Amino acid sequence: ECVLWGDPHVKTFDDASAGFYGDGEFYIVKSDTVTIQGRYKGTKFTAGLAATNKIVVGGPFLQGHLIEVGSLEDDDFAVDDFQLR
Repeated sequence: ECVLWGDPHVKTFDDASAGFYGDGEFYIVKSDTVTIQGRYKGTKFTAGLAATNKIVVGGPFLQGHLIEVGSLEDDDFAVDDFQLR
């Protein structure tokens, strides 16, 4: 089990814990079948500390498709660049 919450805190598959407070893009999962990437950016709500801004899921199990889920502030939810609302 891997869990992400907050600004962001991470419990990894091997039960370790991590926290990120700077901007950046990181792999959450990277395997032969699935990739999940997270984008973290400072916000006005977190006094500039990073919060999860977007998650992108892809990999062979999706047969070339990408699912993107952004923040409520950005109103970003897309499959293969097609915006869903």
